[in-house]
Amino acid sequence: MTAAMQKSADLYFILPGLFECPHSSLDCLQNSSLVNLMRGARPQAVEQQSYEAVLGCAFDCASGLHGCPPIASAQAERIGVRSNVVRADPVHLKVDRDSARLIDADALDISVEESTALRETLNSHLQADGLHVHECNACEWLLAGEGVPTVDMGPPSYAYGRNIDRFIVEAGMANEGKQLLTEIQMLLHSHPVNQDRMMNGKLSVNSLWVWGAGDLPQSDRLYTPLQVASDDPLTRELATYLGLAIVDDFEQMAIDSRTVIADRAMFRPAVDNSASEWERELERIDNKYAKKIHRALKIGTVKSVIIAPCDGREFHLQRISPFKFWQPKFNVREFIAPQKDIA
Repeated sequence: MTAAMQKSADLYFILPGLFECPHSSLDCLQNSSLVNLMRGARPQAVEQQSYEAVLGCAFDCASGLHGCPPIASAQAERIGVRSNVVRADPVHLKVDRDSARLIDADALDISVEESTALRETLNSHLQADGLHVHECNACEWLLAGEGVPTVDMGPPSYAYGRNIDRFIVEAGMANEGKQLLTEIQMLLHSHPVNQDRMMNGKLSVNSLWVWGAGDLPQSDRLYTPLQVASDDPLTRELATYLGLAIVDDFEQMAIDSRTVIADRAMFRPAVDNSASEWERELERIDNKYAKKIHRALKIGTVKSVIIAPCDGREFHLQRISPFKFWQPKFNVREFIAPQKDIA
């Protein structure tokens, strides 16, 4: 998404997982209020990016190799860390014969006690290198210090369930970073927390995923008033740092400000091929946003909308003319992604 595209729309709706839905949910999607809203939408090819990268563009704070917001710096400021910092999230790498797939922290259900014990062991080892692992929460860690590796593997949510070889190669990790990561993996492999997790049928925390580096922009860089609607903690944290207005109810949004709605709750069930969960999220989005946006387009309080499914396309909508009674049907089967094998 370019700045020109952002400025052209009153409302920018970031919605990953929309066209990666389980194929058994296609009829549900076709009959949804969201697809009814998209009648007459003009698809436009854009660069395929992660949710975080699209968010970085929307907030005018894209940074680094993958174009993500420098979320590590925002979180470091919140918890009072004053040094070089990257996100270093606890993950599980599922190693097969010729590849490794990422299972991120959200899928691991790491407890606060487990997070504390794992970090204490890592920090005892990393202290000699001037590094320290801080906790934002049990699933989100920061690696801070002057010797932090300058590497960005991209957001783990984007790599979730995928072969990580491409992400490692693109990160261009130097030998020092590879050695550090190997040492960390060895410490985690034999950790009592992981022994207990495996005895209880849980996946181990066997690596860290490094991403989210970069410097935050000054909040006055934003070129136009912006308000944000999102339940996603990362999105809200970044918006708060940048001084953006966070609005929980669509009908409370100021009509003279550009609006970003960011909702990625459909993405995880789409990747996991969980039809029932995906359909529940679609119903929620229909009621919370789609019906209200459709009504706003009709009465003219919103004149243009861009829907961004983060799949290499955007869908552009204009205000519906009161004299135009027919809109072409939006056929979701023309845009649906092939079913992925995320074994």
